Amino acid sequence: MKIGYEVRAEEGKTYHIYRLDDIEPIYIQTNTNWNNANIVIHDEDIMNKDTRNYAIFQITSGINNVIINDSEVLKNIQVNKKTTKIEELAGYGECLCIVYNADKKQYIRSGENQNSGASQEDLFKIDNEGNVLNEIQWNFENITSIRLIKIPEETITIENANFTTILPETDYEQESGYFNRNIICNRSNTEIKNINHSVNNTERLAGPYYGFIRTAYVADVVLKNSNLYSHKYSQKSNYDLVLENSTNIEIDNVMSNDIEDIYRWGITGTNYTKDITYRNCTLNRIDAHCGVHNLTIEDCTIGVKGFTLIGSGNLNLKNVTRLGSTSFVELRADYGSTWNGNINIEDCTYKPTNSNQIIRFEVTYDDNKPHNYGYDLYLPNINISNLKIEDENNINNSGEYYIFNNAKDRTGTENGDMRNAYILPKNVVVNNYSTTSGRKIKLFSNKFYNNLSELGINFSLLLKDKEEVKITDESGNNIGNNDVTNQNIKIETPQVEGIETTVEVNDKEIEETETQLSQDNDYKIDITYKNSNGEVESDIKNIVIDKTPPSITGVVEGGSYKYKVTPKISDKNLKEIKVLLNGQVLKDYKEGETLEEEGNYQLTATDKAGNNTVINFLIETLTEEDYILDNKYIKNISNNTTKAGFAKKFEFNEQYDIYRDNKVLADSNIIATGDILRTSAGTEYTLIVTGDINEDGDVNIKDIVKLRKYILLRNNLNAMEMIAADTNLDEKDINIKDLVNMRIIVLSKEIV
Repeated sequence: MKIGYEVRAEEGKTYHIYRLDDIEPIYIQTNTNWNNANIVIHDEDIMNKDTRNYAIFQITSGINNVIINDSEVLKNIQVNKKTTKIEELAGYGECLCIVYNADKKQYIRSGENQNSGASQEDLFKIDNEGNVLNEIQWNFENITSIRLIKIPEETITIENANFTTILPETDYEQESGYFNRNIICNRSNTEIKNINHSVNNTERLAGPYYGFIRTAYVADVVLKNSNLYSHKYSQKSNYDLVLENSTNIEIDNVMSNDIEDIYRWGITGTNYTKDITYRNCTLNRIDAHCGVHNLTIEDCTIGVKGFTLIGSGNLNLKNVTRLGSTSFVELRADYGSTWNGNINIEDCTYKPTNSNQIIRFEVTYDDNKPHNYGYDLYLPNINISNLKIEDENNINNSGEYYIFNNAKDRTGTENGDMRNAYILPKNVVVNNYSTTSGRKIKLFSNKFYNNLSELGINFSLLLKDKEEVKITDESGNNIGNNDVTNQNIKIETPQVEGIETTVEVNDKEIEETETQLSQDNDYKIDITYKNSNGEVESDIKNIVIDKTPPSITGVVEGGSYKYKVTPKISDKNLKEIKVLLNGQVLKDYKEGETLEEEGNYQLTATDKAGNNTVINFLIETLTEEDYILDNKYIKNISNNTTKAGFAKKFEFNEQYDIYRDNKVLADSNIIATGDILRTSAGTEYTLIVTGDINEDGDVNIKDIVKLRKYILLRNNLNAMEMIAADTNLDEKDINIKDLVNMRIIVLSKEIV
């Protein structure tokens, strides 16, 4: 037999493997091409426990490990998170290095499968100079042994086989241990591809299998283009892919069946792994028991069993579709629900069916104290970018999504405070996410603090997740920009974690979360929303509180006027003026216009705030003795009328006084044509005494002579004298009729 040659099976041939009493595996040390052979593994009658515990095929390098346990050598070796080179390990070639501290126990499991833990260990690659090629996960206070596993220089490939397992007739439980009956890879620098595994009866429970493909104590292994089987289960675990003590592992284009079947166990299980990558896979679960340091999952679809993990470093989820389950990522409670590092969720899709949470965690207590797992517990830093939550079928849950659900049933505390168990994250950043339902994302489900600054968490939300500052009136109506109201205004400033909201009223910042404005004023309300990424949105609302109704002067309620009136309406927020005359609307009435038609009036002035003033008044029918207002003149004043007599008869709607040569007349003074009536508002009227053409206040022969001359010559009267000469008040050409009336006025005076 020659060593190093490729091994090939007959193309398309079927091989049967029993080996029911053989614990010695078939060793693979060279390239192996099964040529798409069908290989049937017969487990239907398997009874031998030893047989069940061993692999059928073992991929191995045949190189012995190096064990360093000399305390004198080990005491000089320092291994911690900052270590980049270990001089004492130079010269061994490229190796997988596993460091142990038997004096420290970690991964002390809690719950149903509680154990006493295992020795602290860390694995990483080193080169021949002793340079460390992976991040170191743990700080070692003491080292009790080191295992060096040589990494072969050449890559070997194991490929092209269709395996079928004939399941045991008996539905074994796990008390007797797992079934291996598998391919175990103990050789680094190995590629396994195009391996397909199925079973003869997909509905059988059968035995608890521990990975049809299993890697252990290896680095640089690739598994790709393969199909593995997701087993039925009752209560016990049942894997088809297991990674243990492995680093730099790539799983590419590996598929499992029935990823949405809740009665199938997760396809993968891992212990003590580092720098693992899954690409282009469709699997029902990715599991990490005793920790994974640095895990990348990209371009994958993960079914209802999801991610059940603990670990450290970076968990990178990119373009992952997550179907169903109770969270996007579950941190395993039996190992402390911990991730010491970052969880980066980018361009992912989550399709929950009964969940409001992104990261699931749970505190486990022993005698009212958090269980001791042998390490500190951390809630991870979170970076979410372009997460799409398609939750149209998530009908059993309402309310917002929580990055961390810290309800009492998760934390064991009434208010959700988990600081007795966890070191909290430093940064939680949420960018560019959407939910079909429109629900938003918040940090914790239960608020157990006043401000995030108390916790030392930098939480940043999208500004689209801001809660708008709410501005309402006393009736609960929203008040918008440029609104005018006659009610008090309430400003409610929301407290949204991850978004800083500030409100200034007339350039003064308000500190209260609820503020009331009640005084008449123009208010400028400046609103600013800002997140910790420096994104800013601003809004300005100009709002007026106006509780004062419009002012109306020129007429008074119930007033009665014999002359035309000019109402004056004053209100900076005036909206509408409505005038009714005898119950009919006067169309197109404008503020400041004069009303003179006789009748009953109702004047209503309404402002934008809804305040209104209503004035009812009357303009009466004039008699022959009543004074006449005509433009800027007051006519039909009788001869020898004193100022007091004029005031008694003239019921004007404004305060006024009468002037001659800019001097106020006394009450006893006789009014003459040309005297000026000046209102308190500054309006002026010229008084016309009928027949007093020469403006001396007395109608006599002089006025008759002057009027006669005008009738003959037509050139001796000005405009005002012409009005006084119109003694018959017909506003027509001055003629003999006016002269006759003037004579009557003079004669009447003489008779008296």
